[in-house]
Amino acid sequence: MAIGDRVKERRTALGLSQAELAQRVGVTQQAINNLETGISAKSRHIVEIADALETTPAYLESKTDDPGPFGLRPARLAPVPTANYMPQDVPVLGQVVGGDDADFEFNGETIDYIRRPNGISRMRDVFGLYTTGSSMWPKFEEGEPIYVSASRPPAIGDYVVVELHPADEASRNGPGYIKRLKKRTPTKIVVEQFNPPKDIEFDQDQIKAIFRVIPLAELVGV
Repeated sequence: MAIGDRVKERRTALGLSQAELAQRVGVTQQAINNLETGISAKSRHIVEIADALETTPAYLESKTDDPGPFGLRPARLAPVPTANYMPQDVPVLGQVVGGDDADFEFNGETIDYIRRPNGISRMRDVFGLYTTGSSMWPKFEEGEPIYVSASRPPAIGDYVVVELHPADEASRNGPGYIKRLKKRTPTKIVVEQFNPPKDIEFDQDQIKAIFRVIPLAELVGV
């Protein structure tokens, strides 16, 4: 069993998202995703990861089938729902790959699940993304999860996710951008980024979809 399989197995059993595990370990969400998907075959943070997953490095590295004294415990039961309980059911879509310009590759596959804040408890058409790079810093930091509405159209001034059509017909994956909507015309949209500050212009026929990023106040229900 590969290290990534055991990391994912323990993380899922403990009810942690990739972002939550990354925060416990002190690495980025992308580092955890790379480990689980096999992009990275090992990690220099294996001791910290094992501690966060309540097991041993030897178990994660398949050197033993004994998960250790902590790992012998059954998986944590889901907490009893309360007013503040947030179910972990919002799918994280799109694989962060890094590129010359785009923030990620919008492949539409579910790579993780993140918790659903109370403010969007009744919204069904919602998904998450992990930010990458620093083009929107300080608004969004590397590895930070964002919540995206696929049903409510964005307004000028909203933060948005722009999905472009694939560059060639052989590919089903289009590049994705996390920016701020600045201007819209019948033929173009203009978005802005913060770091470095600049405007980016897209022709409408380049755009497959544009989604609104749900602001924090709406997520917490205020």
